Amino acid sequence: MDKKAQIFSTDLMISASIFISLIIILISTFYFYSIRIRDNVKNEDLYIKTIQISDILLKTAGIPSDWETNSNNTKNIGLIDSDRIFSTSKIREFVNLSINTTKEKLNIEGYNFYFSLKDSNGALYNLTNSFSETGIKPSLNAKWIIIIKRIGIYGGQKAYAEFILWE
Repeated sequence: MDKKAQIFSTDLMISASIFISLIIILISTFYFYSIRIRDNVKNEDLYIKTIQISDILLKTAGIPSDWETNSNNTKNIGLIDSDRIFSTSKIREFVNLSINTTKEKLNIEGYNFYFSLKDSNGALYNLTNSFSETGIKPSLNAKWIIIIKRIGIYGGQKAYAEFILWE
């Protein structure tokens, strides 16, 4: 009778070990996939925000359309005068806004951004007292970086606008 009890307790220990191992594997797998899903959601959110902001900046004149004359009343910042033709006054006002004001107007307070407008040689346009860039370039340890590049006309020549949203 003692041998049966020993076999039973050995079987119980083995089955309990297998059960605990399976539970640990299940929890680890769930944790791993929940992290991946959260990261994918974060990446998609950042990508959608970047597309939306670049569309507003580079496809609209803004709201109101003369926002650069009084940036305090701006609802949306737009950088063009007409279809894909960049406005010098709007770009000048945009790059002269403080980073915090720009983040507030673009509704991206939790992120960093960088905007630049370059000619076909890759050089920044020289505006009066500033260059055609604003924001903070992504750091080397940034976890998320989304870059959108668009082509338009500035000063009668092809221009390349780049908007980067990063965290």
